[in-house]
Amino acid sequence: MSSFMRPTLESAPSAVLHETVLNSVSSVRKSIPEQYRAHFETLRQEIIAFAETHGIPRASLTKLDALREAAQKLSTPDLKHFVYILESFGYLLAHHEPDKNRLPEHLEEIESLYNLRRQYTDQVAILEQTRILKNGVIDGIGGWQFPLPTLEQIAQKIYEQQEMLGAKYAQGFTKLLLVPFGMSLDVLILTFKQFLLSYKKKHPNFLLNTTDPLSVFEEYRGADRSDDTKLVYYPASVDESYYPDHTKTAILKKQLNDPQALPGWTVHLLQPSDPSDPHSPGIAPIPKTEEAYEFGKNVLRPDLKTNQNARDYLAILEKAKDDPDSPYYRESGFAPEDWMFAFMTHLIETGKPLDENAAIQLIGAYFLRSNAVPGAFWSPQEQKIKLVALSPQKKNLLYGARTSIIL
Repeated sequence: MSSFMRPTLESAPSAVLHETVLNSVSSVRKSIPEQYRAHFETLRQEIIAFAETHGIPRASLTKLDALREAAQKLSTPDLKHFVYILESFGYLLAHHEPDKNRLPEHLEEIESLYNLRRQYTDQVAILEQTRILKNGVIDGIGGWQFPLPTLEQIAQKIYEQQEMLGAKYAQGFTKLLLVPFGMSLDVLILTFKQFLLSYKKKHPNFLLNTTDPLSVFEEYRGADRSDDTKLVYYPASVDESYYPDHTKTAILKKQLNDPQALPGWTVHLLQPSDPSDPHSPGIAPIPKTEEAYEFGKNVLRPDLKTNQNARDYLAILEKAKDDPDSPYYRESGFAPEDWMFAFMTHLIETGKPLDENAAIQLIGAYFLRSNAVPGAFWSPQEQKIKLVALSPQKKNLLYGARTSIIL
C-alpha cells in the first residue's frame, strides 16, 4: 500500500537543505572520504538541476516550509524522485558513504532483472584493481577527470529505454561493461599490459609471454590525442571522409555539455558467454560461420557471422540503427577501449582469453589516415595479444565483429 502513497519531504534531513551544502561546499566535501566525493558532487548537482528544471527557487532549498510549498506542485513520480535524492544526499552526509542498499522504487525491478548491483560491483572492482579508478574518478585526456557513473544512473538509463531494451534483453544483451572511454588510449594500453602481467603472476598456469605479452601496431600510438584526427570513433562507414565530430576530444566535449550523458564513460550491454543465461560469466565468443545461433523472442537475432569485412558489418548496423524491426537495432561496434576492458573482464570471470579463436574487427573506430580498422586477437601460438590494423575490405573466416548496446 505504501507504494501508492504520495511521499513527503519530512524525512529530508535538515543538513541536506543547509545553505552551506548548496553554496559553500568545500568544507562539507572535505568531510567526505575521497572515494565518495565524486558521488557527493553528483548528488549535489542533481538536487540543484532538479530544482531548476521544475521551477523550484534555489532559495527554497534552504527553507523546509518553502520547499514543502514548491513540492506540492510536483507530480507524484517527480516528488518520489526528489525525496529519494534528498534522502540519499542526507545519508551520505550523515554516514560518510553512499546508501548502497537503496534504489528508487521504480528502478528496483531493473536492478533485479539485470542483476545490476552485482555486475556493477564486479566492474568497479576491476577498475579499482587496475588502478584505472582512483577515488571514484578516472584521469582523462586533456586534464579532465570523469566521475564513475552511479548504479542509479545506469539503472535509470535502462529504465528510460525499457521498450527498446526489452527485445535486446530477450536476445541476450544483459552483460554490463563499464568502459573508461575518456582515458588516453596510450595509458589504457599500458594499463592493459600491466594487468596481463599481474594476472599471470597470480595465476601461474595462465600461458602468457611475459617478455612480450602485448604487441601494438604503431598506428595506435597517440591516436586519440586532442590535436590529432588519426583515430575516429563510431563511423557510419569506412572511407576517407573527414570526421571532425568523431574524435575522442570532440565526443567528450559534447558529453560534458549534455546533462543526460555519462561523461568519460561508455556503458554497454552485451551478450554474456551464454546469451540464453543472463547470469553466465564472461562474454559471448565470436561464432564461426558454421556455429552461428539465433536468440530472441519477437525479433530473432542471428549471430553476426565471420567472413565479412568491416564495410559489410557497418552497413548492417547503419541500416538497422533507425529500424526497430531489425534484429541489430541500436547496436554499435566495439572500439579498442571496449575490447581491452572486455578482455580483462572475461579473463577474470572465466580464466580464458577473449577471442582466442577469432580476430575481431573493432568497427567502432577507424584509423582515418591509413584507411584501416583497428583489430585485436589472442595468439595461442605466441601466447600474447596483438592490437593490429586491418583492411576494411579484407574478408577472412577468422575475422568477425562484436556489438553492444550503448546506454
